[in-house]
Amino acid sequence: MSDEQQRDEQQRDEDRSTHHHYHQQHPRFSGLLTVWGGAEDLHNVSEDSLLGWREHVEAEEQFSFKLFKGSHFYFSENEAKSEFMEALCNICLACNE
Repeated sequence: MSDEQQRDEQQRDEDRSTHHHYHQQHPRFSGLLTVWGGAEDLHNVSEDSLLGWREHVEAEEQFSFKLFKGSHFYFSENEAKSEFMEALCNICLACNE
């Protein structure tokens, strides 16, 4: 095999490995899972992709979801900051009970 053919084959292998994600089934999480996102996220983090985390918990009641006003960094933006901090504090308080 020539050097050029070898490089082409390596490039094809790299392309295949970087463009395909193979999902492996893992045990579901047995604890609570809270997923938050920004309603105007411009980084392609859609509501559907955030809700997809639901499949990783054992039961529906273990999953909670909330969209805050703002973009990808909603937690540092003025209009969502206080709502985010309140939600975070509530989770921390619940963990200490």
